[in-house]
Amino acid sequence: MGRYYYRQNPKLLRWALTNPLDRVMYTPLTPLKPDFDMVRDLMIETGVLNKKIEFSEYTDVSFAEGKKLRTAWKYEPGDAHAE
Repeated sequence: MGRYYYRQNPKLLRWALTNPLDRVMYTPLTPLKPDFDMVRDLMIETGVLNKKIEFSEYTDVSFAEGKKLRTAWKYEPGDAHAE
């Protein structure tokens, strides 16, 4: 897929995404308020937004917070599927 979507050699993509092995992470899933506030402020500074939007007005973290009750997938690079 990588060669068509990213127009990159699949071997290069595999290396870049797995060295170090924890380079690409899917946790934490919860959006963090300081990160959101920084992006929002940069958007105001650059004119993309014209007013402050509060984190609670824009973000619903209930789905991501619910993930704490679930077991993470077991996936090793190169596996064909996740368990």
